[in-house]
Amino acid sequence: MKPLLFLAPTAPVPGGHGLGMRALAVLRALSRRRQVFLLVLNHPPADAEERNACEALCAECAYVPIGLWSRLDSIGRRLAAVHPALYSRLFPEPCEWGRAARAGFAFPFREREFGTVHVFRTYLTPLLARLQGTVSWDEAQLDIDDLESATRLRLAALHRSNGEILKAARLELEAGQYALLERRHLKMFDRVFVCSERDRSRLAEGCLHPAPEILPNIVEEAEITACPAHEDFRLLFVGNLSYPPNSDAVLFFCRDILPRIRDSIRRPVTFDIVGGGTPRALAREVSRTAGALLHGQIHDLAPAYARADAAVVPLRTGGGTRIKILEAFAYGRPVVSTPVGIEGIDAVDGTHALIAEGGQAFADACLRLHREPALGARLAEEALELVRHRYSDAALLDVL
Repeated sequence: MKPLLFLAPTAPVPGGHGLGMRALAVLRALSRRRQVFLLVLNHPPADAEERNACEALCAECAYVPIGLWSRLDSIGRRLAAVHPALYSRLFPEPCEWGRAARAGFAFPFREREFGTVHVFRTYLTPLLARLQGTVSWDEAQLDIDDLESATRLRLAALHRSNGEILKAARLELEAGQYALLERRHLKMFDRVFVCSERDRSRLAEGCLHPAPEILPNIVEEAEITACPAHEDFRLLFVGNLSYPPNSDAVLFFCRDILPRIRDSIRRPVTFDIVGGGTPRALAREVSRTAGALLHGQIHDLAPAYARADAAVVPLRTGGGTRIKILEAFAYGRPVVSTPVGIEGIDAVDGTHALIAEGGQAFADACLRLHREPALGARLAEEALELVRHRYSDAALLDVL
C-alpha cells in the first residue's frame, strides 16, 4: 500500500488546544494502517517528549513554518475591515488561505508517490496546487474540523456583542470569503470529514460535498480517581485561553455564575482555570474574583480533574466539538455545559451532563450537583460509557 502524506497546520500534541489534539488522534489512527509522512506547516512542539511521541508515529516528519498567523497582518486586516471594498482589494483571501497559497518551500521528503494526501483544515487546501508536479497522489481527503465560514460568523457575533467592532467586521468579511472558497473547493476532495452531525448536515444541505463523513473527536480513557474530600466545592474549566470563546466563557462564569453559586451555599467555592495564553484583561478580572484561580498551562491534567467536583463549559460561541468535554467524561467527572458548549456531542441533558443556558440556570445546575452527589456519579458513569462507544479509537478506525 502506498504511503499517506499528512498536511497539518500545527504539531499533533496531546494537550493545549483542540487543533493539536484532533490532529494527534487522527495521526494515531492513520499510522496503524498506513505509513505516514507528516508535514507540519509550523514549528515543532516545544516539549521534546511530545515531539518524540509524535514523530514515533511517522515514517518521516518535517516542520516547515510558513507563518499561517501573523499579528501584523491581523491588525492590518482589522483596520481595513471598516471599508469592505478596500478590504477586498487589499486582502482577497483569508489570512491562512493566502499564506498557504504563497508558501515557498522545498518538499522535505524523498518519497514522492502517495496513495492518499490527508489535509487537516480547509485553509491548507492551496498547498495541493503547490505540490502538484512535485509529488503525486491517488486520492485527496480533507478533515475540516471546524467549518470556517460558520465559526467565523459566530466569533464575529461574540466580538460585536463585546463592542469590538473592528474584530467583528474583519471576521464577517472572512466568513464570506470562506463561504465562497468552501463552495469552490470542497468538491475537489474524494472524501471530506467533519466532526459532528450538525456540520455534516450543513455541507450536505449546502451542496458543498456530495457525501461528507463524520470523523468524531476522540479521547483516551483516563485513570479515574475518586474526588477526595475537601472543604470547598471545586469547579474546573480547561481550555486554551487565547481562544476568544474560551476567555469569554471564563469571564461569563466569573461575572454571572460564580457569585450566584457562592451566595447560595455556605461551603467555600473554588473555580480552577487551567490553560495557557491568558489575555491580560482576563487575568485582571480573575484576580478580582473571589474563589477564581488561574493555573496556566498544565502538562498533566489528572490531578486537576481528580480535585474537581465537576467540570464546567460555559461557552457562548465557537465551532466544532469540545474535546475538553469528552476529556472530562473520560476522567469520570460530571459536566455542566451550555447548549453551545456541548453541541456536536451526542450527550443528553440529565443523562450524560447537565445543560443550561444563562447565568442563573447554569448556576442552578452546578448547585444541583452540589446538593445531589449521586446525580453527579450517575452522569459521570453514563458519560464514560458514551465515550467508550462513540468517542474512542474504534470510532475513528471505523471511518478511516
